[in-house]
Amino acid sequence: MSSCERVRPWLNALVDHELSISQSLEAEKHIHSCAACRQEWESLSGLDTQLARVLFVPDVELKCAEILRQARSSTHRRKVDRHPWRDTSIAIAVAATLLLALLPMFLESQKQPIAEWKPTSVARLVRSTGPVQLLQPGANDWSEVLADGQESFPSGSRLKTKVGVLCEFQTSSKGIIRLNESAEVVLIGTNQFELVSGQLWCLAAESMNIGLEIPMESPQSPLKLSFGCPSSTEIQCVVGNSSASCDSLSPDNSNATITMGALSCSVAPGESVSIDREQKIDRKMQTDSPIKIWQLPLLAIGTDVDKELVSILDRLLSPIGMTKARNMNEEQIRMLGPTGAIPLLAYAAAESSPEHLRLRRTAMRIASELADERGVRWLNQLSSDQDEYIARTAKETLARIVLTKGK
Repeated sequence: MSSCERVRPWLNALVDHELSISQSLEAEKHIHSCAACRQEWESLSGLDTQLARVLFVPDVELKCAEILRQARSSTHRRKVDRHPWRDTSIAIAVAATLLLALLPMFLESQKQPIAEWKPTSVARLVRSTGPVQLLQPGANDWSEVLADGQESFPSGSRLKTKVGVLCEFQTSSKGIIRLNESAEVVLIGTNQFELVSGQLWCLAAESMNIGLEIPMESPQSPLKLSFGCPSSTEIQCVVGNSSASCDSLSPDNSNATITMGALSCSVAPGESVSIDREQKIDRKMQTDSPIKIWQLPLLAIGTDVDKELVSILDRLLSPIGMTKARNMNEEQIRMLGPTGAIPLLAYAAAESSPEHLRLRRTAMRIASELADERGVRWLNQLSSDQDEYIARTAKETLARIVLTKGK
């Protein structure tokens, strides 16, 4: 049986989200590579969307209730004995009335050409530290989009971040994808992506797997390395010139999988697995905090302090000054530059409990050397902090920023 013969009977169920996770991934992968099946799927998706739009009657429950009330009232006035078939007849009459009302709307909708249907949205941009580059399916030129929670992307879209820009988008199945700076990804489907370059972090939604492909050049021929991220699992992938790696970040993860040609291996929770174009595998164990440092400026966006940001900084700041590796985390945070000061200041302002005082002071010390005018809002708030060290350091940092700006 060919792939087309296997997948085509599934297309209606795919539109209605009735397939299993494995079937959905298989169907979406096939649709991406088969123009004929993709056209049929887009036609079915467009028809489904159009039917949902035109087969809609405002206050339908009230109208049905009114028809039933009038029919029963008329029957009661004629004092006709009730029979078991009478309610069924009334229900049929109600359905027929609604269908007659909707039929002209549906026939009118069929006059619209199929070409006007838009591809199904598979993701929306949630937040970013700057403009994100977007290449729409069929377009020749890249455009810039900003995160407002409304910008959505159809399958086949390409997203790219420039230097200094991070972004987060949410899939239509509630999965979360984050891109580091200088990264590019193709949205193949709702739960299927291709990482062209850079670094990507993802968290698969409950009961939904995420498939990630990375094109790689092998000595023999081009290959695609595939990562399978199980539901409720957090992984991070990086693609380089000659290798790619997958980091399973949480001890609560299920095993992720890597497939490259005939080669297949698993990625255990807390494990980092890299594979090169010659299919050589390297494994090591590591903690999640240091390799998530790049996400801190993205998590600091907004007026409310992100709980995930606080959790990551708790783990990053705890060893500083306490262990032999105390300088490693601090050096990585400093590499973020002034943008790294914002999450540190937000953390210092959010955590006021006595047990966090040492970590707050550590965050304040590092931020005071990194901060620029972008941190003024948080510094003003911290300048009246109850802790004398934090308040004094915030005021001194504000004075430095003013002095630097005046030069």
